[in-house]
Amino acid sequence: PPDASWLEHMKRDIELLNDCDAIFMLEGWQKSRGCQIEFNIAVEAKIPIIFEINESDRIHQVAKGYKGSEVVC
Repeated sequence: PPDASWLEHMKRDIELLNDCDAIFMLEGWQKSRGCQIEFNIAVEAKIPIIFEINESDRIHQVAKGYKGSEVVC
């Protein structure tokens, strides 16, 4: 609900993580407390994590021979 607290939203997000095949982390996710929590849960639960790549990172990866379009840990 729109009037839910941050904690209520996080509880629901964590519940939804259980059904995820993977999570996608947008650039700058490290600045968000909620994203950090979701990241740590995904790591512990061994849920694949896909990171957004900015264009300069993509160019660097191509220069090194990276052939994928996403980074998964």
